[in-house]
Amino acid sequence: MCWLRIADDCFPASNFASSWNLGSIQSGELAALQVEVGKFLARKPSWSRVTDDGVQTRAHLETQMASSLALKSPNEYRQCLLSYIRFLAREADESRLREVCEGFLGPPTGMAESTDPKNPAWDPTVLGMRKHKLLREDILPAMASNRKVQRLLNEFVDLLSEYGSIETNVDRVPQPVILPVAVEQS
Repeated sequence: MCWLRIADDCFPASNFASSWNLGSIQSGELAALQVEVGKFLARKPSWSRVTDDGVQTRAHLETQMASSLALKSPNEYRQCLLSYIRFLAREADESRLREVCEGFLGPPTGMAESTDPKNPAWDPTVLGMRKHKLLREDILPAMASNRKVQRLLNEFVDLLSEYGSIETNVDRVPQPVILPVAVEQS
């Protein structure tokens, strides 16, 4: 069993600390819990365990993504993921952007199988959403907002297109045709 704190006051300096009354997405459990924490914080003196706003913001967004995963909330996960990617792009944090992109790209086709129970096979979906689609339609466009990460962006655009062509070719492998054979009865 693993415990995960999904709503708390650890990130008061995060740029996203008050963004959970989002009318643009369907409010889920995570949003409702964060709103309640916000109401509590309004009555409590503010203080900060971490002084760097950027570190707090990043940690807050990472916690929100983990919480939305734990609550199995795809809309909130996608919203948190996009906020996280935009933040990392704005900060030009190439190492974390690379880590996220590699996680959504997955291993090369044919290498995803694993027989080791400690290292399960890569799952091409997260909360029912296709990882390659999220990478192509959400993550990479969000990264395009900062020219400092352009080289990394181009690298993953190329890799994703290679994966797409490999997957397309695998789908086009001709299947053997089985013809009925007439059997003579004696």
